[in-house]
Amino acid sequence: MRTMRPRRITSALLIAAALLTPMRVLAQPGDATTASSLFLAGRRAMDANDYAQACPQFAESYRLDPAIGTLFNLANCEDKIGHLADASTHFRSVLEQLPTKDDRAPIARARLAAIEPRLSHLTLSLDPDQPAGAAVARDDVPISPAALGVSLAVNAGDHDVVVTAPGREPARTRITMKEGEHREASLHVGPKATSVTSHSAPVTGTYEPAQIASHSNESARRTLGFVLGGVGIVALGAGAITGIMTLGKASIVKDPSHCSAALRCDATGVDAASAGKTLSVVSTVTIIAGAAAAATGVVLVVTSQDKAPVTAAFRVSPGGVRLELGGSW
Repeated sequence: MRTMRPRRITSALLIAAALLTPMRVLAQPGDATTASSLFLAGRRAMDANDYAQACPQFAESYRLDPAIGTLFNLANCEDKIGHLADASTHFRSVLEQLPTKDDRAPIARARLAAIEPRLSHLTLSLDPDQPAGAAVARDDVPISPAALGVSLAVNAGDHDVVVTAPGREPARTRITMKEGEHREASLHVGPKATSVTSHSAPVTGTYEPAQIASHSNESARRTLGFVLGGVGIVALGAGAITGIMTLGKASIVKDPSHCSAALRCDATGVDAASAGKTLSVVSTVTIIAGAAAAATGVVLVVTSQDKAPVTAAFRVSPGGVRLELGGSW
């Protein structure tokens, strides 16, 4: 027993040294001062068992100033919160960067060996009969065709899988993985798209109101123009508001406390990404409709004294937007 005690003390000291010091090995451009502050903040959060706070701080510190000690701390933090796939990847990176005879290498190797039996693995595959152009994304990260059918390590918890294809609605599936679970999932594309507002296609089309007939009452025609103009202004305002909301959702996705640099997001980040896509489409369509109504209102007001019929068409395509007017002037 007496011979084992010094070894335990030595091992504990080595682990403490590996965790408490950033230990930069490669000089790379970045904000080293901010990185150091984030590292120390992460250590304080770890000491308080606040891993949800510590992990993003270590991740941002490492992004700003890569250091083995910071990466070691990040891997340790991810292990604590159950993000075993991320922890495994980062412990492997630590081992790749450490010199072979470095005293910290056995520690990282032991941590990695303890994690590997607990890893969850998910195999995603597309049915062979799926249409050309079908693509798969897991947690908003595209899965390359080469990775389909391959057992990939994933963190335990919920994973949102989306299959997209030209002319099809997105097919969404949520898969919940348990620690150490191995699962296979065969995916299929969604039904044929029925709306031009599908996320996988640009917003295109034509706004063509019925022919604007000549009114013997010039005042009525002018009033109608002002009404349409007012409706258009309100719609443009609504489009601007939803556009601002879209930017708000984008800021959540960019927040390292919700989404990592590799775009691995928690539930808040996933919801923000989904809502942001919807708001973006709503904003675009609302602005288009508002501009069309406002333009038609202007035409009515300007031509209120004319007797000949006037037509107006508002066309939207990937190449741009244009208003087409017809009639006698």
